[in-house]
Amino acid sequence: MRTEVRNVNASIAKEMLKRNFNNRKLNNSHVRNLANQMKLNNWLFDGTPLKFDKYGRLLDGQHRLNAVIESNVNIKFLILSDIETEAFKVMDTGKLRSSADVLSIMNVKYYNDVSYIARQSILFENGRVSTGGNMLKISNTQVVDWYNNNLEILNIIPKAETLSTKYSKVLSRSQVAFYWYLFYQKNVIQSEDFIYKLCEGTRIESNNPIYVLRKRLLEDKLSNLKLSSYDKKAIIIKAWNLYRRNKTCSLIRFNKSLESFPEII
Repeated sequence: MRTEVRNVNASIAKEMLKRNFNNRKLNNSHVRNLANQMKLNNWLFDGTPLKFDKYGRLLDGQHRLNAVIESNVNIKFLILSDIETEAFKVMDTGKLRSSADVLSIMNVKYYNDVSYIARQSILFENGRVSTGGNMLKISNTQVVDWYNNNLEILNIIPKAETLSTKYSKVLSRSQVAFYWYLFYQKNVIQSEDFIYKLCEGTRIESNNPIYVLRKRLLEDKLSNLKLSSYDKKAIIIKAWNLYRRNKTCSLIRFNKSLESFPEII
């Protein structure tokens, strides 16, 4: 790795941006904010580097370089060169790079949905949902690894969008896809049947746990006292477990002070 400190003007910034490599979508609001600080002479050299890989491609710094162009001032930067290209997955920048940003850089379709589903799945895999909180810190690398091992999620998300619309978006596209994929791990055919009936509301009796769950979630959408994310997860899983056991019911409740978080069967 090589380091140097140099003044960067608009002309140099433009040349550097020609070597922009797979960076996330530009946030124009963030650029304008940085440019204003530069124009007002409020930008101080703090050693935060512009980063280039071993092929001379820009890995980190596109917002700052665009701000230099917009402000048309000279700014001193630390330059790091010869960085391994894969390092972009774990880089922080002037605007922190989220797992969705990384997936977007990788040209992953539905990157926001994949990020959500991956994070929720990793929490379940690590048993953290049963504690009632999302205290597990999930890295961008973990999300990318999950995606690479679960590519079939891309086939579920577009179907989930249609089902979410049919269910008046009581569950978002990401949520529909997440629960479908969660139950998919247990039974492929039953997971599809469960999700379709839940979202479409057809071919189900009033004592079917899917019908009871569908009604409960619709009521929650219209209520001022919303179910917590934790409680909602619990009743969805309880309904799935009843469905898997071929049981009927008239009510689905969850009391975390009296019950353990349900395990998926």
